[in-house]
Amino acid sequence: SDRSSGSETIKHDSSSVETNSGDNRLVSRLRSEIDELGDRATEMLRQYRGYGPATPQEIHTAAGGSGDRGPAYATNRTLRQRGFITHVGCGQYDYALSTLVREELADPLRPEDLPSADTVADLVSAVETALLEEVTTADGTSTVVAHSEKPTPKTATEQ
Repeated sequence: SDRSSGSETIKHDSSSVETNSGDNRLVSRLRSEIDELGDRATEMLRQYRGYGPATPQEIHTAAGGSGDRGPAYATNRTLRQRGFITHVGCGQYDYALSTLVREELADPLRPEDLPSADTVADLVSAVETALLEEVTTADGTSTVVAHSEKPTPKTATEQ
């Protein structure tokens, strides 16, 4: 198929990525899957992205969870089954969004025709806008937070 047909632009982080409509559907689907993850799973994915490879218990603890084996592995299983993380050996897992995007873009009829590294990187960046957002905290510093954890304004009774 001709990857240049049906081209449109995805805007993110004040830059743009030129994609075809199939790539846009992939970005939308993966962003939707990330948005549908619970807060703990989203934070675990952020932790794997920033600090992996690690064990599920280490990541669960870093994500604000108890670090107990059961909940850690249950949440980890969700991330692994969706392809966001992969087992790398010795009980450790690592962030795998680039691998997932590369596999999704591969043509099953021509597996030797791999997508370009730039295309994969651009789409990963577009997907990650669902996972990461930079916000400015009350003291004026910027921090990257999970999409679902954007700070909400305090009400008068909370201040």
